Amino acid sequence: MTLLVLLFVQALMFEAWQPPLASASTISPYPDWLCNARIASLYFEPDIVSLDDLRLEVDNLASQGVSVVELDSGLSYYDWFGIDDRFQRNLDMIGQIASYIHAKQLKVVVYVAALEMISKDWRAQHTFFKDHPNWVQVSIKGEPMAYHGISQEQVSWLSSENEDAWASPFTPYRQFIKDRIERIIRSGSDGIWLDVPFLQSYITDRYSALWADHSTPAREAFQSETGLQTPTEVDWDDATWRRWIAWRHRAVMEFVFDLASVVQSAGGILTMETSTADKGEATYQANDASYLLRDKSTFLVMEVDPKDEFGMRDATPNDWLSFFAMLKYSASVSGKKPFWVLNYGYERTDATAQLGLILATSGSYFETRVSAMTGTVGLEYRKQANEFVKAHTEILNSRSVARVAVLYSRGSRDFIDRGAGEGYDQSEAPYLKVYRSTLAVLTKSHVQFDILILEEADLDSIAAYEVLVAPGLGVVSDQSHRLLASFPGLVLVVGSYGTMNEYGDPRVSKLQLGKSLETTVEDLPQRLGSYMSKVKASERLIIEEKIVDARRLIFILNPFAVKEEVRIEDGEWDLISFGLPGRVVISPAGFEAPRYFAILVEKKPASTMTTTKTLTFSQTTSAATTAESTTETKVEETRGLETSTLIVAIILAVAAIGAVAFLRPRVHVRH
Repeated sequence: MTLLVLLFVQALMFEAWQPPLASASTISPYPDWLCNARIASLYFEPDIVSLDDLRLEVDNLASQGVSVVELDSGLSYYDWFGIDDRFQRNLDMIGQIASYIHAKQLKVVVYVAALEMISKDWRAQHTFFKDHPNWVQVSIKGEPMAYHGISQEQVSWLSSENEDAWASPFTPYRQFIKDRIERIIRSGSDGIWLDVPFLQSYITDRYSALWADHSTPAREAFQSETGLQTPTEVDWDDATWRRWIAWRHRAVMEFVFDLASVVQSAGGILTMETSTADKGEATYQANDASYLLRDKSTFLVMEVDPKDEFGMRDATPNDWLSFFAMLKYSASVSGKKPFWVLNYGYERTDATAQLGLILATSGSYFETRVSAMTGTVGLEYRKQANEFVKAHTEILNSRSVARVAVLYSRGSRDFIDRGAGEGYDQSEAPYLKVYRSTLAVLTKSHVQFDILILEEADLDSIAAYEVLVAPGLGVVSDQSHRLLASFPGLVLVVGSYGTMNEYGDPRVSKLQLGKSLETTVEDLPQRLGSYMSKVKASERLIIEEKIVDARRLIFILNPFAVKEEVRIEDGEWDLISFGLPGRVVISPAGFEAPRYFAILVEKKPASTMTTTKTLTFSQTTSAATTAESTTETKVEETRGLETSTLIVAIILAVAAIGAVAFLRPRVHVRH
C-alpha cells in the first residue's frame, strides 16, 4: 500500500511541475543580434586591401542578408597582433571598417587566436618565440612549443615558412592579450571571436602527444591549486595525472572567462570557437565547452566539422546522426544563451540539409564552404538561406518541449575514453560509443530529448524532466550521485554506473541508484514510447519539437533526402518549407516529406504539449515493477484494501501536490 501511494503521489507531482507555455523570445536577457544571427566572414590585411575595397565587400555582405560580420584582419599573425606599431595600424583600420559596418546596420566581431600565435616567417628577426621565449607552452617532453616547417597539406592554415607557436595562459601573455582585446573593443568592434583556446596536444603526427602545459608558471599554478607536482609522463593509472587532466579544463576556461570579463567591461561580447564538442578531442586539447554553463558572458561558436573534404555530401545516415548529436550537445552546453555553429557545406544540397538541423537547434546560421571560413557554396544560396532565417526569426526563438534528458559525463569521456572518440567514429571510445548510440536510437525513434551535462546539473535543471537516461556513466561524483538519487522521476541506466569518482579513482563498490531501472540501448524506445513525437514518420526523418509563444513547432528534417509520407494527427498547422511556398495543413493529414527540411507551426496556441508530459500511474508502477522484484507482490496486496483506505491515500496524494505547488517554483524555462 505504501509503495502504491508513493507512486501515485510521484505521478501526480509531475503534473505539478509542468512549465507554462511561455515565449523564449520575450525573456531572453541577451542582445537581440546574437539570436538568429546571419553570419559571414570577411578577411583582410591592411597591407593588402584598401578601405574602399573593404567597404565594397561589406556592401556585398549586406546585400546577401548578413547581419553579423566575422572580421579577420590578420590578427592571428603575430606580425599584426604582437608588433606594436603594426597592431595600431590594424586597429585603426578595424575602427574605420567597423563604423561602415554599423552604418549598414550590421554587427561586427573581430577574430583573435587565443593561444596560437603564427609568425609569417620563422627566419624573421621578430617572431613570437624569438621575442617571448618564456611565453610559450611546454610539452610533456620539456620542449617549447614553437614549430616551423609544417605544410598547408598538414595543417590548412599554415605554410612551411610559418612559425607556429602556442602561448601559455599562465605567463605574462595573459595580460598582453587582455590589453589587446580591450583595445579592439574600444576601437568599435561589437565583440571578439576567440579561437583555439587550447593547451595543445596534437598538431601533426610528428608533433603529437604534447600534453601541454609544462611551463614553469603552469607547473606552479597546478601545485598552488592542488598541492601536487605536475606529472612528467602519461599514466592514466596515476591519480595525479587524472587530477592534472581535470585541472587543465578548469584552467583554460578560467582564462577564457578572464578575457570575457575584459571584453564585457569594454562594452563588447566574447564568443569562443571550439571544435571539441562531445569528442575525445576535448580531453587532449583541454577545452571543455560544458564549463560555459558557469558563465553568462561567454557565448559558444561550435565548429562542427563535416565528414570529409566534400562536406556532408557523401554522409551516411549514421554520419548525419553524429552531426545532429554534436548540435544537440552544443545547445546543452549553452544553456539559455544563444550560440552559433560554424559548419561547412560543399554544395547546395548538403549545405541545405545542414541548415535545417542547425536551425532546429541554434536558430542562427553561418554560411561557409569546406576549408574556408570566407567561402560560400553559392551567393544565391547564401542570400536565400539568410532571408529564410530573417523571415522566421520569431519562430526560431523557440525552446524544447522534451521531458526526457540524456546525461553526458565529461569525467567518463576523460577517464574512460582517455582522448579517444572522433566526431564520426566512436569505435575506439567505450563511453562515447554507448552515449552516441543512445542518442542515435532516441533520434531514430523520434523520442524528444535534451542533453544535460552531469557535472553541471542541479535541482533546477533536472526538475524540468520526468525521465533521465544515464548511458555508460562510469564516472560519477558523490555530489552528482546524491542529485540523481533525489530525482523523483525515473532514471534509466544503460551500462555501467558509478564505478569511479569524479577523478577516475576506482570505487571499492559501484554506486547504486534506488529508483533506477537498468536497461539497454535497444530497449529505450519501448521504455520511452509515450515521449515519442506524435508525427508519424520513419526513422529516416529527424523530428525535433519546440514551442514558442504557446504554439507548437515541429521541425521535419530530411538530411537523407528520402521520399515518404509524413502524417500529423492533431491541430491546424502552417507548413513552412525551405525553397517552397508555404501552405496550411489541417490534421489528420499526410503530406510528402520535405526535400531538405520544413517547419510545422501550429496556428492556435497549444493547450497541451505535443509529447506526453506526465508519467502515468500505470507507467510508473510498471517501471517500478521491473526495477524492484518485490513491487508485484506489493501491488497485489493492495487489491484487498478497503475503499476507504484508497480514498485516504488519494487525499494524502492531493495534499502532497498542494505542498509541492506551494513550495516549488513552477516556471522552468529552457531555450
